[in-house]
Amino acid sequence: MWILFMIFIFVIGAIGAAFHGDFSGIEKIFSFLAVGVVLIFGFWLIYKIGLFGAAIVLNVMWIIPFLIIKNKNNNTDNNQKNDNDLEEWKRNK
Repeated sequence: MWILFMIFIFVIGAIGAAFHGDFSGIEKIFSFLAVGVVLIFGFWLIYKIGLFGAAIVLNVMWIIPFLIIKNKNNNTDNNQKNDNDLEEWKRNK
């Protein structure tokens, strides 16, 4: 019962923090739910399609989001590098 209560408090706290601009709690909640959905979908695939088809589909489901997140992080790093180069150029000018 305490575990359910703490999860409930975490959800309420994450929603409250989101109203103040901190979306990290909401992000963790959605990532937890996404992992659960992928696992349930994977078990369903193993039940319906068989092991080989489920392995292919599950690998694709993990690789595509990984590539999207990796590309997003690279773009963020490049933007920060460009901002730093611009600041250095302004100081030297």
